Amino acid sequence: MTMYITVATVDRVVQASDRRITWFKNGKPVRTDDGTNKAVIVDCQNGRFSVVYSGLAKIRGVSTESIIADIFREINLKSPSPKILFDTFIEELSQQFRSTGIYSKYKDILRTNISIAGHIHTGDVFWLRITNYNDKSGEDIELQNEFKYYGRLIDSPSHKDKVKAAYIEIGGISDVHAKKYLGNKILRLRRSNYFHRTSGEAVANKLVELIRAFSLRPESQDLVGKNCMTTVFNAPPATNHLFSYHDVGEDPIQYGPEFVFGDGGFSNFQAGPVK
Repeated sequence: MTMYITVATVDRVVQASDRRITWFKNGKPVRTDDGTNKAVIVDCQNGRFSVVYSGLAKIRGVSTESIIADIFREINLKSPSPKILFDTFIEELSQQFRSTGIYSKYKDILRTNISIAGHIHTGDVFWLRITNYNDKSGEDIELQNEFKYYGRLIDSPSHKDKVKAAYIEIGGISDVHAKKYLGNKILRLRRSNYFHRTSGEAVANKLVELIRAFSLRPESQDLVGKNCMTTVFNAPPATNHLFSYHDVGEDPIQYGPEFVFGDGGFSNFQAGPVK
């Protein structure tokens, strides 16, 4: 399934996700933990952004994050504007989801949200929620055949944007009580300006803490794991980004998501401990 949390400010984007996945094997859904990354970093002519998703983890044996990365590699150089880039992305993604081979009685396993946040080529911060089962307000609706995206671009950040405002998205959770529980936790952090006065690394660790705490609650329905992936993606011109794998009981290690640079890229690099 994967639960993710995105926090975007004008200074940085921080995303955290657990690594429990759901996919389709031998005619039925399978839930397991593995080493799959569910994060993608894209650097192209239209900007730099971080991607994370919740939902179906494999389509015909190929991981969803690999499919996301492959689509961007294919369309980046052909897309002269951010709007064309993301319009084309959802067209290609919708086509992939129409050819999964999953039986209609299991169609709800196709419910997928993708959170994208970063900075376009001008340096302005943006975020998008790409979904096939949410409306504009984030409420669940019937599964759709086409993905849609909703979002915001901050092209002239106000003083409040710079010192207080934060965009926060929690994905993969449909339970109303769960959303309220997590929303209250996040709201307290936001009111204390935690996301602006704290380092990106500390924010990432806090999001992992929230995901792990939620995984122990009955509302998680055993669909949320404790091992997590985080990305800290700073606004340009900063380059001190941080990508980490958080294994329970171990110090975080530097662990890369899928990277896309124009029409190329690489994935799954691993370095030493973060500290």
